Amino acid sequence: MHESEAFLGEVDYFGRDEALARRQEARRVLKPGNDAAAACAQMQPGPGLAAELVRVGQMPMDDAARITLTACWERLRSWSDAQSMVTLSAAAGSPHEPSDRWVAADVALSTHLSEHAVEARLAYVRRVGDCLPNAWEALNAGQLTSTHLQKLYDVTREADSDIAEQVDADVVPKAIERGWDPSKLRDAARRAVLRLDPDGAAERARKARRRSDVGYRPDEDDMAALIARGDAWTTRRMMDEVNRRADAMRRAGDDRPLGELRFQALAQAVLNDAPAIQHLQPDGSTTASAKRRRTPKRAQALVVIDLKTLLGLAEHPGYLDGQGPITADLARKIAADSMLRRLVLDPLSGRPADLGRDSYEPSRGMRRWIEARDRTCRFPHCRRRAVYCDVDHETEWDQGGETSCENCGLLCRRHHDFKTSKGWDCQRDPDGNLVWTSPHGFTWIAKAADYTDDYDASDTQPSAADDANAIQDRLEELLQRLWTKAG
Repeated sequence: MHESEAFLGEVDYFGRDEALARRQEARRVLKPGNDAAAACAQMQPGPGLAAELVRVGQMPMDDAARITLTACWERLRSWSDAQSMVTLSAAAGSPHEPSDRWVAADVALSTHLSEHAVEARLAYVRRVGDCLPNAWEALNAGQLTSTHLQKLYDVTREADSDIAEQVDADVVPKAIERGWDPSKLRDAARRAVLRLDPDGAAERARKARRRSDVGYRPDEDDMAALIARGDAWTTRRMMDEVNRRADAMRRAGDDRPLGELRFQALAQAVLNDAPAIQHLQPDGSTTASAKRRRTPKRAQALVVIDLKTLLGLAEHPGYLDGQGPITADLARKIAADSMLRRLVLDPLSGRPADLGRDSYEPSRGMRRWIEARDRTCRFPHCRRRAVYCDVDHETEWDQGGETSCENCGLLCRRHHDFKTSKGWDCQRDPDGNLVWTSPHGFTWIAKAADYTDDYDASDTQPSAADDANAIQDRLEELLQRLWTKAG
């Protein structure tokens, strides 16, 4: 049972004073274990930390201390993975095809893995050792996880070695300093690759499209997976169309899980089947569960592209909602076939410049503005897209909070429930950051969202009159093409 829940039970059974006295006594008994766990958090990963974690893990302690120990074990896991990489690299020595196969065979037999998996692991280890030294050092120190390193490898494995090294030097220190999760690091690495080598990135994208495919993979319990891989823009539109059809089924009263509706929508589109049997009540009304569910609005062509890149005067990476950084070429292609909406950013902070108690629900314009400002759920590291989030009143409506951009922000349903439950406290600081305090006393900060990672402000400003004139000429040309197309 959770400690907070147990304490409330004790209050009901013993009364508040007795329950507080019992809690104070419990804290005295648990203090040695809590202090030992805190000391582990200050140790460097290695054999000493491993031995200490085993010893301390046997001591009585509270839930917060055990959460701290869990984080220590994860740091130790990172260190262990780094040591395994060193050992495998040393066993294989310099690249030599026959001996690599012999080493891979013995490692595979010793670990019950396939030879192919070990050979892929060896190629990964060598690439990391040659091109990603900062990432390996961070793994060895327990500052990043193997998942972080794998994401960085995936982004840079087809890039030239010097580009991969530059990305490693640029991205890894920021990831450590800012506490990025693996997905955030991956997006930053993509932006760096696109910025450092736009021509190479565009060529790799063209080659990658030739590897587009649809595959079939059998699964358990009479299930299977259909895997489609293709360019990000087409794939994003396909997913939005599947969601649109699934939403239509739900509005018609089909109360099956959303995933099942999505699969049904895909099957109908591919097989040209008749509409699925609607799940209606005998009297033809929708089910109660279908009525309760909130149907999210679906995204349109949400792509961020700066003006110079749109006009072909620069090759800065774009950003496609739900995908991440994309090449300038793809961003222009999407923008050419999409509705454009201007977004003015503060040049110093990179945050959007701002476009009562009259209504609880925000207006459509206010909702658009909040989505542009927050971008995703405002819980730390949550990347749930704005289109799937609730607009939350930071000062609750029933406590006098206004329905305004300043008092409202995006939270996904899961983290909205965290706040509503009163178990988690959430406060906005003067810089627009959200400070979350967990029921265990941990404090986490969700930095105010901005666009500084998506563009280089120094590159997006006209540097001379000629540059400004070029932008004006290209903008007029673009507007003329759009006018001709519309006519």
